[in-house]
Amino acid sequence: MPDWMPDGKLPDATTKQGAFLFLIGTILNQTISGELAWRGVARLATRLDLHPYVLQQRSVEDIEAALRRAPAIHPFAGAMARAIKAAADQVCQEYHGDARSLWRTAGSTTDLTARMTSFRQVGRHKAEVAVFLLAVVYGEWETAAPSHAEQICPALLTYLGV
Repeated sequence: MPDWMPDGKLPDATTKQGAFLFLIGTILNQTISGELAWRGVARLATRLDLHPYVLQQRSVEDIEAALRRAPAIHPFAGAMARAIKAAADQVCQEYHGDARSLWRTAGSTTDLTARMTSFRQVGRHKAEVAVFLLAVVYGEWETAAPSHAEQICPALLTYLGV
């Protein structure tokens, strides 16, 4: 397993690289299970350099091709490629290339949820699951996680052993 994915299940969101990969996993967690989304991040990392500044220089077509290559990472490779490219741009512009700033500088759970939903393909549900993971799994978020997140994504929690 890569050093940014120490447990083999989730990226280490406490590191600069792991935090951006956590964001990519959050984006990929659409119409596929959380387990497949997180495995997809690891697989994508073998196909592309997933540093936000590097991705910022890549074309959407390059990212889409990496997502489509067999075994395909996501059934909606075009939409995911656009979302990943946009996330790299946004993290570089708004957070100086460090996705940890997304949650480390948020003032409240409401603020963090709004920040998460500002990313393409991240709706309220995914944002709440991400906040829950940041609080419960990583200990990166000190404010209370959404109380109903445990019911929102039981399969992901089972996968993680939470």
